[in-house]
Amino acid sequence: MNFSLPRSSLLLASLLLAITGLCFAAASEHGNLRPPYRQLVPLQLAGGLALVDLNPRTAGPAWREVDVHAADGVSSKLRVSVAHGVRAMYAFPGEEFYANVKVETSVDGQFAQDRENVLAAMDSLTAMMKEKSAGSPRPDGLDVIEDGKGAHRGIEYHFSLLNTVHGKGMVVFFLPEQRVIITAYLLGRKPAGDGSVNETRRLQRAFVHGYIDAIAVPGPA
Repeated sequence: MNFSLPRSSLLLASLLLAITGLCFAAASEHGNLRPPYRQLVPLQLAGGLALVDLNPRTAGPAWREVDVHAADGVSSKLRVSVAHGVRAMYAFPGEEFYANVKVETSVDGQFAQDRENVLAAMDSLTAMMKEKSAGSPRPDGLDVIEDGKGAHRGIEYHFSLLNTVHGKGMVVFFLPEQRVIITAYLLGRKPAGDGSVNETRRLQRAFVHGYIDAIAVPGPA
């Protein structure tokens, strides 16, 4: 009798073991972060979501590029200044990565322009995704792509989220007093809970408010 696992199962098991190992390394690396990032990169978030990988930005140009997609299909690039920053990966226990988070400090005097460029890229991506999904409406009446902005505990955020069971999306938080832009890419999660889009939406919103609760200075909610 053959008890061997399918190759896909073995690869997934190897990935989960690797993520578990990364979690311990990330916790150790977190203590070496410069003070702003120790607060802005939480070790734990709501629902058991935990920091599992951490990579400070290495030496390089003091900027990164973002794509802006025009209606005619032609793309252009805008620069976002980066004085320094880190990339943090989060996962639920025993699962693959759920969120890829970039925490970046703008070069002095560049925050306002960086904010404008990040939002231009986000808006153009959302518009392109809406155009592609226009012919496939959801039977429950929800928009396939849900986008907007809000504020929680004094922190402004913008979001563009897929209303699907796997629930991928993008959220950007702005902290002007610290010249910090936090960009979170939600990578989706296999159906859990009741396995519906309502569960996905709950997780997405729990991430947004949970991240802000973890980084906000003490004060009224």
